[in-house]
Amino acid sequence: MQSLSLSWLGMGPVLASSWHLLLLFGASWLVARILAWTYSFYEKCARLRCFPQAPKRNWFLGHLGTMTFKFTSPLGREPRFGNLPDSLLWNWGDACPELVLVYWAVVQGKVCERERVGWNEISSLVAPKDMTFYGFLKPWLGEYLKARVRGHLGVGQRKVPPLPTAMVALPGDGLFLSSGDKWSQRRRLLTPAFHFDILKPYVKIFNKSVNIMHDKWKRLSSEGSARLEMFENISLMTLDSLQRCLFGFDSNCQESPSEYIAAILELSALVAKKYQQVFLYVDFLYYLTADGRRFHKACDLVHDFTDAVIRERRHILSSQSVDEFLKSKAKSKTLDFIDVLLLAKDEHGKELSDEDIRAEADTFMFGGHDTTASGLSWTLYNLAKHPEYQERCRQEVQELLRDREPQEIEWDDLAQLPFLTMCIKESLRLHPPVTDLVRGCIQDIVLPDGRIIPKGAHTSWEEAPGNCIGQTFAVNEMKVALALTLLRFRVLPDKEPRRQPELILRAEGGLWLRMEPLSSQMLQSSVSALGPTSVLASPWHLLLFGAASWLLAKILAWTYSFCENCSRLRCFPQTPRRNWFLGHLGMIQSNEEGMQMVTEMGKTFRDVQVLWLGPVIPVLRLVDPAFVAPLLHAPALVAPKDMTFLGFLKPWLGDGLFLSSGDKWSHHRRLLTPAFHFDILKPYVKIFNKSVNIMHDKWKRLSSEGSARLEMFENISLMTLDSLQRCLFGFDSNCQDSPSEYIAAILELSSLIVKRSQKLFLFSDFLYYLTANGQRFHKACDLVHDFTDAVIRERRRILSSQSVDEFLKSKAKSKTLDFIDVLLLAKDEHGKELSDEDIRAEADTFMFGGHDTTASGLSWVLYNLARHPEYQERCRQEVRELLRDREPQEIEWDDLAQLPFLTMCIKESLRLHPPVIDLLRRCTQDIVLPDGRVIPKGNICIISVFGIHHNPSVWPDPEVYDPFRFDPENPQKRSPLAFIPFSAGPRNCIGQTFAMNEMKVALALTLLRFRVLPDNKEPRRQPELILRAEGGLWLRVEPLSSHTFGLPFLLPSHHETVKTVREGKASLRKFTKSLYGPEFTSYFWQELTFCHLSCKMQHLDLSWLGLGPMSAAPWLLFVLIGASWLLARCLIWIFTLYEKCRRLRGFPQPPKRNWFWGHLGTSPPTEEGMKEMTMRVATYPQGFMTWLGPVVPLIHLCHPDIIRSVVSASAAVAPKDDNLYSFLKPWLGDGLLLSAGDKWSRHRSMLTPAFHFNILKPYVKIFNDSTNIMHAKWQRLTSGGSTHLDMFEHISLMTLDTLQKCVFSFNSNCQEKPSEYIAAILELSALVVKRNEQLLLHLDMLYRLTPDGRRFYKACRLVHDFTDAVIQERRRTLPSHGGDDVIKAKSKSKTLDFIDVLLLSKDEDGKELSDEDIRAEADTFMFRGHDTTASGLSWILYNLAKHPEYQERCRQEVQELFKGRESMDIEWDDLAQMPFLTMCIKESLRLHPPVTLASRCCTEDISLPDGRVIPKGVICIINIFGTHHNPTVWRDPEVYDPFRFDPENMQGRSPLAFIPFSAGPRNCIGQTFAMNEMKVALALTLLRFRVLPDKEPRRKPELILRAEGGLWLRVEPLINDCKAQTMLSPCKQPPFGTLNNWTRGTGQVTLGHIKFTIKANYHTSMCGYDSIQNIQNRTRVCTADSVHSPEDRNNWWRNVGLSTGDRYDGHRRKIEEKQARKEVIKCGE
Repeated sequence: MQSLSLSWLGMGPVLASSWHLLLLFGASWLVARILAWTYSFYEKCARLRCFPQAPKRNWFLGHLGTMTFKFTSPLGREPRFGNLPDSLLWNWGDACPELVLVYWAVVQGKVCERERVGWNEISSLVAPKDMTFYGFLKPWLGEYLKARVRGHLGVGQRKVPPLPTAMVALPGDGLFLSSGDKWSQRRRLLTPAFHFDILKPYVKIFNKSVNIMHDKWKRLSSEGSARLEMFENISLMTLDSLQRCLFGFDSNCQESPSEYIAAILELSALVAKKYQQVFLYVDFLYYLTADGRRFHKACDLVHDFTDAVIRERRHILSSQSVDEFLKSKAKSKTLDFIDVLLLAKDEHGKELSDEDIRAEADTFMFGGHDTTASGLSWTLYNLAKHPEYQERCRQEVQELLRDREPQEIEWDDLAQLPFLTMCIKESLRLHPPVTDLVRGCIQDIVLPDGRIIPKGAHTSWEEAPGNCIGQTFAVNEMKVALALTLLRFRVLPDKEPRRQPELILRAEGGLWLRMEPLSSQMLQSSVSALGPTSVLASPWHLLLFGAASWLLAKILAWTYSFCENCSRLRCFPQTPRRNWFLGHLGMIQSNEEGMQMVTEMGKTFRDVQVLWLGPVIPVLRLVDPAFVAPLLHAPALVAPKDMTFLGFLKPWLGDGLFLSSGDKWSHHRRLLTPAFHFDILKPYVKIFNKSVNIMHDKWKRLSSEGSARLEMFENISLMTLDSLQRCLFGFDSNCQDSPSEYIAAILELSSLIVKRSQKLFLFSDFLYYLTANGQRFHKACDLVHDFTDAVIRERRRILSSQSVDEFLKSKAKSKTLDFIDVLLLAKDEHGKELSDEDIRAEADTFMFGGHDTTASGLSWVLYNLARHPEYQERCRQEVRELLRDREPQEIEWDDLAQLPFLTMCIKESLRLHPPVIDLLRRCTQDIVLPDGRVIPKGNICIISVFGIHHNPSVWPDPEVYDPFRFDPENPQKRSPLAFIPFSAGPRNCIGQTFAMNEMKVALALTLLRFRVLPDNKEPRRQPELILRAEGGLWLRVEPLSSHTFGLPFLLPSHHETVKTVREGKASLRKFTKSLYGPEFTSYFWQELTFCHLSCKMQHLDLSWLGLGPMSAAPWLLFVLIGASWLLARCLIWIFTLYEKCRRLRGFPQPPKRNWFWGHLGTSPPTEEGMKEMTMRVATYPQGFMTWLGPVVPLIHLCHPDIIRSVVSASAAVAPKDDNLYSFLKPWLGDGLLLSAGDKWSRHRSMLTPAFHFNILKPYVKIFNDSTNIMHAKWQRLTSGGSTHLDMFEHISLMTLDTLQKCVFSFNSNCQEKPSEYIAAILELSALVVKRNEQLLLHLDMLYRLTPDGRRFYKACRLVHDFTDAVIQERRRTLPSHGGDDVIKAKSKSKTLDFIDVLLLSKDEDGKELSDEDIRAEADTFMFRGHDTTASGLSWILYNLAKHPEYQERCRQEVQELFKGRESMDIEWDDLAQMPFLTMCIKESLRLHPPVTLASRCCTEDISLPDGRVIPKGVICIINIFGTHHNPTVWRDPEVYDPFRFDPENMQGRSPLAFIPFSAGPRNCIGQTFAMNEMKVALALTLLRFRVLPDKEPRRKPELILRAEGGLWLRVEPLINDCKAQTMLSPCKQPPFGTLNNWTRGTGQVTLGHIKFTIKANYHTSMCGYDSIQNIQNRTRVCTADSVHSPEDRNNWWRNVGLSTGDRYDGHRRKIEEKQARKEVIKCGE
């Protein structure tokens, strides 16, 4: 850098660099500016002393805070104006004075002192608008251009990324914000746009927009009056009319949402919000906030819309002349405002640019909607407060529009509403929309009294009308809207509003008024007939009088009818009432006690009884078949359904068969009857089978470990909905496995109806739809209707494209005619089809009536059979006999009639537990009963299905479950109406055959595959729409042997969406990227490199800072920007932290170490730290909060109910926190462990098949081989008896050996000799742990400089090179052989490697994984698969060593498994046959989970079940160790008790109480692989060794749970297994014979041509390594020559442990062994 001489300063020959000079100039400039400002401020204060001022708050704040933005009456400043009639001085802080002018003469005096210069010139030149606040609107209403910065760095122009928009917004040129000559020119151009010829057609638009608003108001006030928020409704109306007038565009924003309108409303709200937050006045800070970004986004949306309209109109104008364009507009009689702007030209013929037009259009939208809405709202408020003025205005409008149709306001009418205009003006005076006009004086201004407003002062006019160019437009719109509103509605006041001045005058919380619609005619009516005097009354008075008379007449008529009805009902008995007012209400409740009371009442009242609902509503309950017959056999018109409760279903089911009546019901019944013909129903049996199979697959998965406790209603309801959706629409929603919006909506509708029926005050539709449940009901109805309508339209389209015959032929191929097709083809006798609404109603009725009742009936059938296992077994035998020798085992149509006993069981269950317990009928005529008594007309009758079925005079022992009641061979003289689960008579259930068939299929297949057992607690019946059970109907389901059914076991698939992250770069690049984004980072590095090469810097001009011709290097400017950004970030971060701390107060926390360290160090990764964690969990069982330092909170979740909220969230809402996992990025890349977003979802779906049981099954042999190698090594180490071994060391090598074989099919023999690849993996794991403990090394740049860092990256390269070599080799073989050939070749070896699965995987688009992706997944599998499994297995051996009784039981279980088996390897089928060993593994994983915690970072607020909220951005620790040791979840959590996982003890426990493999969307994909490997290794280890405890280990949680110094145990071989020991011993010196023909307890050894029989005392049930054939292959066959010498024979006998006296020298003679307990063959030893 060049140095500059300072000798001109008198400093002699002194040199200074440029930046020293810049610093000197900067300091000088700053001092000069401060001195100049001080002098100017002092001078201004001196000149302002003549202006009075109110008392300040204090010297620093001035008057800040003395005037609030929220006030009632009078206004905030008005109380201080009493003695200050014209003006006062107002101080904003200690250095910013403002003059407030409140007297018109003072304001007008400014004009007189300027030689009568026009007001416009004064405003724009001398006193322009002050932009302190209006500047907020510039990005919206101004000329908002996005500039691109170009730099000249010595090599020419180069484009760089755009900087933030806030930094490049140019000055606005809209009429509202412009000034000077430009404003004057623009004002002249725009004035013609508001000429009356232009405005005249707009009146029609005003009428149309107001009519739309009034239509909406009428709907809302349909039941009398509505309470409405005026600003909300009127703002939409003004925006609607403005959009029509401005663009000629109808957005229909008053009825449906509009993005453009929503953006304008959002911009207005954001500007008002920014106005109230002083620190956000700086644009740079504001655009860093969320509101700033929303403001920027909304601006872009508004500008894009306006630009599109302008371009479209420009295109139209360019294609035709102006005259032609005006002629086309003349036809519509409207010239849009945008057209006027496009055609406007100044005196020089210059048009407005597109940017100018857009600015004016946006200004028109902003200034036109809010002010008009405010003025009109406050006018309505004032008229509501003064009804006399409101009535006079109404009469004026009525007089004007008398005898006119339609009643709309026209242009000429606007001048004929003088009183209404006066009311508008008075309201604008009292409540002006704009309360202040702010001007900044650029010259001194003299007031009429001689005082002077100094240059630079801010002035504010209170309530000045201003000269708005669109005031005529606004007043006309207000007149039209107000006139029509008063013509149609009466406006009534609500609560007193609190005024709130923002950009306009609003009301705090909204301006609420009540709107009451008027009658269409407001003529006076004469009531002189009521008296001698002629009295006039308005229609509402007459209506009130008529209503009162009608009400009185109705009361008298009702009283007479009620007395008559009571006298005729005296012949019917009744139980004692609760009291005279409530009657029998509350006596019969919807619970078990209510059902028992009904049963007891049936013993007393066996035919009819009367119940009173309150004091005046009688209900007759009939429980005898003979007395029910007159009602059920009566025509539907005589005894229709009572709609008191069923009316709730009307919005959902419409006029379907269930709710319709009269001729419509009869018509639909005839049309629908063919839909349930057996030819239609027959193909549905296949659908029933399919849906039941899906449910059973799910049950099979849930009961994989024995039995499962299931809630029947939940599972069977989904099954029935699934089958109904297939039968009705031919649509497979897969709702039993994954959520379905349509199915969820149906379930929600059913539950909401039940909820509503229990709350009397919600019987009114008006009240109900105001509640949250009502809105949910309405939304769910819409969803269901939309789905059904879409299906109907699609089928209509198909039918219209082909003939009916062709359609039926196409359906014949699938052998199924959907119910919706039958409805579409149905025609009555006149050839009339059903309408789309009728079809939808019938389809919805079928879904509602078909799923709940069938699910209830089937659930109770299973319950009764579980209570009576003898009947269950007989049904099972009947089904097995029917399906014997049949594949697949499915129920067919003809089978349904061959299940008599199962049908009897179903019917008896429907008798004992009918799905629908009551039928309601309303008598429209008198009905005579068999005994002569009469049910009077108008009464409600309850046909008690439950009462009839439990009537002891009809059914002996009615509470006993006895299927033989329905035995056809033992007919009983019983009325047909004694059993009516599907009702009876004309309105019986049309779908009863469908329901019975579905129940038969489901029950038969269920009993064929499962045993149903009762639960511990007895269900409590709960009658609702159907008969349910309180808390659900829980049963235990136990799968039967697999040979009885052949259902595939389906693995669940997971689809989550998480955010994808790219591979990390250098730390400095990451830092700049986090500061300025990726584009700026790229530019920054380019510039930095270029500057380094050129070795010089260009200077930037700083004259814009007021420094004159001074310059600074770019890096100084960069430092300035960086410092500003850093300060803004700090402020935002502090506010965010404060807000986060406030929201986290609901979480308890242990005592901190101190304020700075927080809880750091209070729970170290040691044994003491684990004990401290256990104590914390006991103290805070629901979870707690800790602090990492002073500013980083962690939420520890250690209870299943709390954890569920986080783990059940999608992977995008709660992704993994990468603070620790980022260290693994260079090694594991974007593998499944570290990836996120779409990439993770794609890889997860592609990798899931790799863990299918067909892939995992062959791996069991590899597990055996690797474990055998480890055990051979242990055998050598324990040759002297027992030895001490570090479990982690040995088992880690074994798991790595296994993984290398499973992943790559590569045998490194790493357990016997060193392997570079395996050593690198072990080193990488150790280095990651070591780095995690050193905070300074968390930065990649520093870590790379350390020896550990260099070792880490060297090991990474080695691991990657190995994996890449295998991938390239496999890639090379794929093109030459093809995927199919590779699979066939692999099928011969019966093993498909993990790397093969990855190479052959393709997503739904047919895209394969890249080599980098495959390498990342393989490395992830190696890392995550060896350490966790080794940890889990090591701690299992430790726990079994501590508890020898459990160890011995496991050993016996394994021995029993292999009893009598030649092969002593664990096989795939053996894994499910070791229940106790599995329980021991799970209990050890609970007590010592390999991974003690999982971290999640919340990207959204997450609500917990107790109401607390985890704020966005907080890290959550899913404390697996804490959950497993939580005393509120596990009793005696520190005790090792495998029986916790006994299936009987697991009932009622949350699935999230045990999560060693995590849970939720990102759970461990390889958990089945790990469990299988642990089972194999543990079984073989216990078979061959006894494990004994050594010194007590100290736990050490790292990446996995380890032990300090290793986990040492004593291993002792079991010497009583000769076969196992033989197979473990390496053959150093082969014996002199060949071993063959082993049987239990004996062994024959051939020594040359002499055969010996050896008796050994050993356990033959134990498993060894190889088969007998393998042993024979390993041993050398001895010939006769090798044993001819006596010395050789003696040596052999010594080896087998026999004495010389026991030998017998003879050819082919047998010698019996002496009870030898030694090893029979010790292979050369």
